[in-house]
Amino acid sequence: MEADFGNLAHGALSMAAAENSPATDSNAALVYFNPVNCRKRLSEPFRSINGYTSSCIAFHSVIVPMTLFTSTETLSEWEVLKRIAGVIESQYEEAKSSPALAAVVAQEVEIMLEPLIDAAKQAERAGEEM
Repeated sequence: MEADFGNLAHGALSMAAAENSPATDSNAALVYFNPVNCRKRLSEPFRSINGYTSSCIAFHSVIVPMTLFTSTETLSEWEVLKRIAGVIESQYEEAKSSPALAAVVAQEVEIMLEPLIDAAKQAERAGEEM
């Protein structure tokens, strides 16, 4: 596999995270929310900056299963890195080919913000109890 530099860098970050925080669950994974410029997916006149002045950013998740790190005892670090980069690359390609990526961004934002909203509500309730 001829690995893309960005995928290798993303893989290296994943390896560092996995080394510093080993998984205790076989279903564990590292999950990244990556921004994608979806302006090119819009039809005219919205494709141009003059026709659609707000951003057209969507997110796609990249999921790196922790099993990629634990089932590699016989592989070199370089081979592990290339394997992880390949998984990341396939998920990037899937996101690029998805015509509906921009249509789901509202739900994605809700999912990403839900823990923050819950924490704020808990903090507010705790303040009321004092």
